[in-house]
Amino acid sequence: MSRMRPHTVTFTLTAALLAVPGATASKKGGSSTSSSSSSAATNGYDAVICGENGYADGSGLSYSANAWNPDGDGFQCLSIINASSSTSSGFDATWHWPVDTESVHSYPHVTFSSGDLPESLSNISALRLAADWAYSPGSISTANDPSRRVGLDASGLNDVGAIANIAFDMFMDPDEANATSATAAKFEMMIWIGQIGQPQPLGFDSENATCYTQQLGSFNFTLYTGQNSRGTSVFTWVSPTDQTSFNEDIAPLLQYLWRNQLVSADARLGLIEFGSEAYHSGNNVTFSATDFTMDVWLGTPVKFELNPPADHCKEPESPAGPQGTSTSEKGLGARPLGQPGGALMIVVLLGSMLAGLV
Repeated sequence: MSRMRPHTVTFTLTAALLAVPGATASKKGGSSTSSSSSSAATNGYDAVICGENGYADGSGLSYSANAWNPDGDGFQCLSIINASSSTSSGFDATWHWPVDTESVHSYPHVTFSSGDLPESLSNISALRLAADWAYSPGSISTANDPSRRVGLDASGLNDVGAIANIAFDMFMDPDEANATSATAAKFEMMIWIGQIGQPQPLGFDSENATCYTQQLGSFNFTLYTGQNSRGTSVFTWVSPTDQTSFNEDIAPLLQYLWRNQLVSADARLGLIEFGSEAYHSGNNVTFSATDFTMDVWLGTPVKFELNPPADHCKEPESPAGPQGTSTSEKGLGARPLGQPGGALMIVVLLGSMLAGLV
């Protein structure tokens, strides 16, 4: 994903807000409302934020509408139910991007918080991420009905030409400060747990769709790699099926990167988000999420069994070239075929020296 934040834009918001449950909009002299404005919330919501606005409720979670690349007369608003609500925490993101079908226009999301991060990848023993989500056509309110926050109306979304993904997004960098920034981090790893309308990850190639995989839970996720417009190396793991209820330790996906030297083992994981990259829809659609949690365990990690590349594929490579790993061993598929190990190299060297003495 390529995000250029912050990015200030203005569009006519009044009509859009009136289509969002719990939101109100005000006119001032008939002029349009800036996308940076938010509205007072009703109907069970604690806040409604639009454009690029953010919101924090003191629970340790923060939210962002993150409409960083708006499209035509489209809009996006995020309606939030926080931890102090009478219902479980969650949000509804209603959006409409009617023109460009190829680009990501927004990423409405929640950002997790942990005192254990940033931390070196080689010192993360487990990282459990969980979230439930739903996607439907129309402007949907789940504030008073949490049961509507899990499910997928694939037929209805197809009817309006919706294109989106549902993804965890995380950022890594050897520098601790950069690791907490979505725009400064050297590495980005996404985990797509759902797809609407067949979006393609950065670096997608149908010929390598079976090359690099890793078992996670009951499924083999496929890895795609590429670089975005800022030069960030982006690693995207794609689930073979839509998982509307996700709860997994994703440490094997992290290990695959640093044990194969795609990312330095000393790189620090500093920022983790969950949301939906929105590409296109002919009418309003709503992404709803709830029960999103993150748990981190530090320490020497258990070495997971990593899948080797498929027989017809070369070794996995980082878009930025090999990354050093000073504190760990390489995983399966990390050593090029035929490359001798260290002990063998010493024997060969000693043999050459002895031959020279004879």
